[in-house]
Amino acid sequence: MIAYDIRAITSAGEQGMTKNEGQGADHHLSLEIARLRSRMDDLAKRLEALEAPKLPDAHGHRESSLPSLESTILLPNEEGLWTWLGRNAVLPRLAAVCFMLVVALLLRTVTDNAWVSPNLGTILGLSYVAILLCCGWWQYASSRRLAPVFSSCGLLLLFSIIAESRFHFSVLPLWLGSSLLIAASAAAVSVALRYRALVLLWLAVMGAVLVIFILDFPNIAFPAAALILLMGGLAAIKAAERALSTNLRWPVLFTVFFLFSIWGFKLSHAIKNNESGTAVSSLPPAVFAFWFLPLLLCFVFLFSGITSRRILKNTQLDAFDHLLPLAGASLLLLGGNVVLVTWGKNPLFMGVVAWVFALLFLGVIWHKIKKQGPGKNMAGFVSLGVAAALLLFFSVPFLVGNLPTAQIFLPLIFVAFLALSQRLGSGNMRLLAVFLAFLALMSGLISGVYLGPSPSGPVNWLAALSASITGLGVYFWCRRNPPPKNGFFLHIDPNDYAALTFLACGLLSLYFLTALALTSLCDSYSFSPSSLACGKSILINIGAAFLIVWGTMIRKTKEIAATGIIIAFIGGGKVFFSDLLHTQGLPLILSVSSFGALTALCSLVLSNWQKMCGRQR
Repeated sequence: MIAYDIRAITSAGEQGMTKNEGQGADHHLSLEIARLRSRMDDLAKRLEALEAPKLPDAHGHRESSLPSLESTILLPNEEGLWTWLGRNAVLPRLAAVCFMLVVALLLRTVTDNAWVSPNLGTILGLSYVAILLCCGWWQYASSRRLAPVFSSCGLLLLFSIIAESRFHFSVLPLWLGSSLLIAASAAAVSVALRYRALVLLWLAVMGAVLVIFILDFPNIAFPAAALILLMGGLAAIKAAERALSTNLRWPVLFTVFFLFSIWGFKLSHAIKNNESGTAVSSLPPAVFAFWFLPLLLCFVFLFSGITSRRILKNTQLDAFDHLLPLAGASLLLLGGNVVLVTWGKNPLFMGVVAWVFALLFLGVIWHKIKKQGPGKNMAGFVSLGVAAALLLFFSVPFLVGNLPTAQIFLPLIFVAFLALSQRLGSGNMRLLAVFLAFLALMSGLISGVYLGPSPSGPVNWLAALSASITGLGVYFWCRRNPPPKNGFFLHIDPNDYAALTFLACGLLSLYFLTALALTSLCDSYSFSPSSLACGKSILINIGAAFLIVWGTMIRKTKEIAATGIIIAFIGGGKVFFSDLLHTQGLPLILSVSSFGALTALCSLVLSNWQKMCGRQR
């Protein structure tokens, strides 16, 4: 047809030439030919795009050859507003929405005017919703333009009917409304995934969750909301695998944590205020106590299993996949603390459960190493390692009974992860061990384990001794075994300055150990408070002097010498800003003298060090 137009225009141009209209007709002919050629090129590109085969995505799934009805909307450009309106069926869709709204308002008017009973009006409304949804899904199967309109309006109308029947008419029981929401959302999610309907997918998941939250607020139907979120999580993960939507996973994950936070708070509050024991029958029905732990475990297995399966199958992981094991571990600790500790009064069982899940995470890592060897395709190992470390770290207090006793065993955890990092050849896993060492030290300081005598015996002494020996030993081990040159230690810290964290933990723990000994000595001989305060300053100055001499004259390493100088500044600050203001007498004289001797020793040692470095040059 286009070729025929070109020939006709050419013939007309030749006739015009015979009638002495040569120049004007030739210019007009050139413009028409250029315009038709550009249209032919545009049509050829569109035809090539439609006939191009769909390539499999990153997860191996082949996309549907049918384009999404909701993703073909083109914004108006130079083709004109009317062309855009006709191409995207805007006016038919708007008309369909209006007619659907008219029928819905008619049913609402009939019910409000008491022409029919509220029960019958609810049944008529639900029947109308069913017709709309069935028509929409049939139109999706037929690839019709009005399919999104029927399906979306049907779901929105269902949400409105359930909410109105509950709030305004009070004719729909909570269990029935929740069941209808779950069934409709499941069907809509199935259709949305099959026909790549993105708007319908978001509406079926997040819209249903919002309705179930406000349906009987503040008494939320927690089991129904959890079931909808569980289905929505599976749908969001499937949509990401099919390259339909990768953004739905994030609001679903945040909503899961929001739901279980509220549910756990209400359950914990009900348990603490319960005077009839801890039986399920004695708790208020609104907390749904029996459903809490089973549904929470479903999410824990879902989050943990997805990343583990993709790691074992060597599938590429994104940020969401790396976060899932940590999310599963956090949910397990949250639910276990509410149900097993607060309610069941069984912290030992909680610790065992946390250890089992941590060993499962580590088992996945070990199986992958055994299968492919260390140092190869380590994507996801750190994610599983972080989740396992979190579970191990917080399970130790449950196993031993209290946090002060747990401080004795916490250093063994970062030693284990340090050995695992060496076995894996993973620098990021070694960084995790550094973070665990810092976390162990902070937990000891916050809990006050190192700050005074323990009422349960020599627990403080053992905790400080364990942390000091482990920290110093691990530091020297790190200096003999450099980290793998990958990850953090390749791009950020190639000189392994992170190992100084172990040195700091060991030295601080050693100081706390000697301070505990000094405190015990002062209590035994009834020394004054000034003696204790100045004695701690003398301990700091002696430790700084030892590190400076050892680092410059024996080990000949600047790290230890610099650490000693930093500790010397700390000791000087304590002497001049604390001891001089709050102590007096002979202890103060000894404290100031110790710092003076320290500065003199530093001057002598550093001058000898500079001379030695000059001779070496």
